[in-house]
Amino acid sequence: MEVTWLIHKAQKSKSSLVKAICRKIAKYLGCYVGKNVKIGKDVRFVHNALGTVIYTDTTIEDGVWIYQNVTLGKSDVKKTDASAHFIIRKNAVLSAGAKILCKPNETIEIGENSIVAANAVLLNSVPPNEIWGGGTC
Repeated sequence: MEVTWLIHKAQKSKSSLVKAICRKIAKYLGCYVGKNVKIGKDVRFVHNALGTVIYTDTTIEDGVWIYQNVTLGKSDVKKTDASAHFIIRKNAVLSAGAKILCKPNETIEIGENSIVAANAVLLNSVPPNEIWGGGTC
């Protein structure tokens, strides 16, 4: 079963039960997607996004590719009352192992057509049409 299919099925369903079941199966397959994640058309979870974590309050626009072991999460896990917001713009690519960590109560935006390279650690927003990679960016 494909994680991409499950996530899109959950997004289209009006039933909270169907959404919950799809999220649980995706988690069982190794991909955690938070409750309030909005996913656009033609988003692709490459290699079933094995080991991928997508934090609640994330918007993923159309045509985005997300590879395995990608993390969209908070940079300070001790602040349980703080939130993090992510916006992944159209046709962006989050390569294998990318870690995108948001500071408490802030928003990180990955620009349209941008690429976050494999194993990059990203703490800032990325403008459109850029490639970011390496250690802490």
